[in-house]
Amino acid sequence: MKIGSKLLALLLVMALGASSFLLYVLFVSSGPSVKYRQTIKINQDTVLTEDLGPFSETGLDIGASNIVVDGAGHKVIGMGDGREQWGIRIDGQTNVTIKNVEVYGFRINLRITGSYNCKILNSYFHSNVPDHRAQEGWYGIESKDSYDNLFMNNTIDYISDEGIHFSGSLGNETFVNNTIRNCQKEGVYLLESVGVKVLTNVLMNNSPGIYCKSSKNVIGNNTLISNGIQIRYSDAFGNEVVGNLIFGGVIRLEEGTSKNTVHRNEVHSSSVGIYLYGAENNTVYDNRIVIEGTGTYGIRIGEKDIYGSAGNNLYQNMITGNATYGIYVSNSSSLNNEVHHNIVATTGNYGIYINNDALNNTIHHNTVRNHALYDVYDWSKGIKNTWYNNEYDKRNW
Repeated sequence: MKIGSKLLALLLVMALGASSFLLYVLFVSSGPSVKYRQTIKINQDTVLTEDLGPFSETGLDIGASNIVVDGAGHKVIGMGDGREQWGIRIDGQTNVTIKNVEVYGFRINLRITGSYNCKILNSYFHSNVPDHRAQEGWYGIESKDSYDNLFMNNTIDYISDEGIHFSGSLGNETFVNNTIRNCQKEGVYLLESVGVKVLTNVLMNNSPGIYCKSSKNVIGNNTLISNGIQIRYSDAFGNEVVGNLIFGGVIRLEEGTSKNTVHRNEVHSSSVGIYLYGAENNTVYDNRIVIEGTGTYGIRIGEKDIYGSAGNNLYQNMITGNATYGIYVSNSSSLNNEVHHNIVATTGNYGIYINNDALNNTIHHNTVRNHALYDVYDWSKGIKNTWYNNEYDKRNW
């Protein structure tokens, strides 16, 4: 089969039974190197033996189920100029494995839609715009309207929007042991998805590291450096944030999110450790927060626009470091929260601080000592809120 005027493609097909084939793609040039520029349709097991591209449209279009595409360390290369194109496209297929491939220069380097039981393994997705400038909708990987897919041991970096974008996930997608770095926006974005597990990944210098606008997902045991975790809006509920290690980032629950559980995380932050910013009925427990430098808040509870922070349960957290406020409860919409059995051992001005407008909060069985001004401070002097069985040295009433 002749491709272009200077490229000869030799296809060797070895039959392995009626339903299984191994396809070797070998490229032999009779002159100067000329690469594929049109989409290659792949319908059977395939091993690449040379780099492919640059493509001016979609690179590899996976057109069959139950196949393995092994990049064998080779590249699929896009134009990097903003065309509507995908590096590798899987649409409506089952049990497809993509592995050991490097993909770059496409609007979306790999796109999965309406597919399940697919595996993306040991691959590198990066640099969809050469100068790395921000571009809306340019992803390292997109998984849309799919389920039961596995993304493992991949690296995603220098992406012009999001590292991986989950949209409309139907359940049981797992993103595990990957590295995401230097994305212009979110490293991992969960949009209107359910049952996604984001586990044991390393995320560095994204904005933020993990963004969740979805329900009933698990964000667990990830390491985040210079980025944090953000759960936002009323359709983001019932998520679990557990066992993450964060350096230079914040866990934020905000703008109507509710009934999330945040526990056993360790946060080293220069500003705020955990921020309930218009979030209701969340459970925050057994976290360790270290405020470094000249940070302001260990845990902050406050309203955001029309959203109040009410009915949250904070307990068994340990807050240390140099926070001005260990735990800070502010605004009239910060009500009916329970703060108990926490250890606040910061070196700042206040241990637990309840602002003038906050009311009907219950603060009990906390240990709060050795703060510069007050260990516990309530603008209402205990009238609007309930205090009992706390250990402290200095209070304002």
